[in-house]
Amino acid sequence: MFFNSETSPADIIIWVKNQIAYALPVSKNGLDIEIKPHKQKRSNEQNRFLMAIMVALVRFYHETGFVPSGCERWMMRTDILKEYWKARYGVEFTHKLDTGEFTKFIDYIQLTLVEETHGEWEILQTDSAYLKSLLQEY
Repeated sequence: MFFNSETSPADIIIWVKNQIAYALPVSKNGLDIEIKPHKQKRSNEQNRFLMAIMVALVRFYHETGFVPSGCERWMMRTDILKEYWKARYGVEFTHKLDTGEFTKFIDYIQLTLVEETHGEWEILQTDSAYLKSLLQEY
């Protein structure tokens, strides 16, 4: 169960007591209870969105010849580009980024591309038909 930071400890205790009252009598061996800080994990959709951006960037390269600053032509593959952007942004492991941090990472990539292409890069939106076509191919 998730409780946001505004939930009072008293309300949490009431909820837990109610759950124990119902669960303990029917439990043969007792209960396991774990309390831990909540982490906002990114979704599979965010992961697919990042890879769709990488696919779009490779296509953009093939159409225009554009290579991001500090990147080489041989690096214009989705798997290598993802590592390139991680290094450029200073992210060692994307799986450790929460939802907000991952969004900032994606925004950094796209805004950098807009800047370096002098506005030729069109920012992908999560609901665009083009993006959906990329996700189906990937």
